[in-house]
Amino acid sequence: MPATMRKTGYSGKSTHKHGTTVRIPKALCAEAEVFVVGEHRSAGSLNQLVCESLKEKIRSLKQQKIDEAFAGMATDEKYQKLTQQISEDFATSDWHSLRESESR
Repeated sequence: MPATMRKTGYSGKSTHKHGTTVRIPKALCAEAEVFVVGEHRSAGSLNQLVCESLKEKIRSLKQQKIDEAFAGMATDEKYQKLTQQISEDFATSDWHSLRESESR
């Protein structure tokens, strides 16, 4: 199997590596190396550090997209009317449920 097609354990699923070239500013690379070979060694390799950092950034960007979608709901008049109607529809049953739970 070619080096670029080895399985990895990053996601817990069977995935293939893809070789690519990334240009990293010299100062950033030097700072990262402190965590690979320097006094604060906590990453196994620069490749591992880059992969883990990229995964975290992608996770963060996905979460940001989800947050933006929910933020749009705050100004969506149709959604606000619907949630108000649902709230009114369930107000009586919620009140009865609360009273029952308090009496136990």
